[in-house]
Amino acid sequence: MNMNVVLIPSIINTPNLPLSYSDVRSVFTRKERFIQLQKTIESVKKKIPNNYIVVVECTDLNKEETEYLSFNIDLLVNVYKNEEAREIIYSPSKSYGEGTMTLLGLKSLLRRKIEWKNLFKITGRYWLGQEFNFEKYNNSHNVIKCIDDDKKNLYTCFYKLNKIAVVRWYYYLTKQDEEFKKNTNFEIIFGKFIDKIHENKRFINRLGILGNVATSGELVQG
Repeated sequence: MNMNVVLIPSIINTPNLPLSYSDVRSVFTRKERFIQLQKTIESVKKKIPNNYIVVVECTDLNKEETEYLSFNIDLLVNVYKNEEAREIIYSPSKSYGEGTMTLLGLKSLLRRKIEWKNLFKITGRYWLGQEFNFEKYNNSHNVIKCIDDDKKNLYTCFYKLNKIAVVRWYYYLTKQDEEFKKNTNFEIIFGKFIDKIHENKRFINRLGILGNVATSGELVQG
């Protein structure tokens, strides 16, 4: 069976450290963020068939969190004990943190001998809403959404890539240290990557997702 991998980067317990653009990293408590992550996972289970859920976490998990994840996902990549990665993820650069979590999640996935054809990435605490239509993604296309109609500035809270593109995305990320250190927006880095792909691209206007912005709590729809 060809599975649909769903990659979910998450930080349940955010550090009390500023981001480059905000003194507040998250307005939500650890408990609230855990509940939000559960909502992400449950929406994926409901709306994406043949799913293989990978959570990339950077938290020293407690018993309740550990037990929930052990029963409800397929692969947990907890990078909390990786001091170098944790320092980057907790740094002021959101781009460097998200890039590192994506890279480590893909690295762990690609080492596994499982059959899959597509990868969906959804940011932890976002969820698939009623407007999400799996049939828009049930194909070999790389499905993405532009920010303000700019094809070099793309949403990274949710996208779908086919397996060939995922491998290319992994290797592309391994070469982006200079951009990360310059604090280039991850949306721009992803946009530059997608711009290099000349086949199987599909831009859509509605992703069908919802989520709360961590720094403000604002509900957004994409």
